[in-house]
Amino acid sequence: MRGEELERLTVEELHQMEKKLEAGLHRVLSTKDQLFMQQISELQQKGAQLEDENKRLKKQAPEVIAGAEVAADTENVLAEDGQSSESVMTALHSGSSLDNDDGSDISLKLS
Repeated sequence: MRGEELERLTVEELHQMEKKLEAGLHRVLSTKDQLFMQQISELQQKGAQLEDENKRLKKQAPEVIAGAEVAADTENVLAEDGQSSESVMTALHSGSSLDNDDGSDISLKLS
């Protein structure tokens, strides 16, 4: 209904229309408030979950850091002759011997 059409309404009809508009506005505001409260509740739950996850990760972080430091220390260990553990392990896995560079073949016989 447009403003021009309101001119022909009586005062009583205008009061009824005003009451309908107020009731409609009240329903809209109530629905809006309900949706806002629902969103707030969901965000609070998500925030609590994120806080729990953050606490769990903070507890786990020292263990991960300690494990990484041990792994880094193991990788950087030097043998007595100055070779890194990686080169020693490579030499051992390739079948060569660090102490036996004379080319002789050593075999073990089981009796």
